[in-house]
Amino acid sequence: MTNNKQQTVVDRIVNLLNKEGFAPVLTQEEIKSFKKMEKEQAIKLYYEYELYVMMHESDVIMNESSIMTFGQFYKQTYGGGDK
Repeated sequence: MTNNKQQTVVDRIVNLLNKEGFAPVLTQEEIKSFKKMEKEQAIKLYYEYELYVMMHESDVIMNESSIMTFGQFYKQTYGGGDK
């Protein structure tokens, strides 16, 4: 069985730092901490979106509004990323 896990942003940054010769910049403990923070942020965003959807389902049933897509919710929460 193969491991098809995708790289996280933290993994990609660490790999880039290593490739460019900056490996000693971050300790393994710091990397572990950043990965934990990234995971917690992803889980929190997922649950916030699920809560948002549940709170607005009745509005959609009554045709009073529509539910944002996850992408729209992300943009509202974190901005457009153009900063």
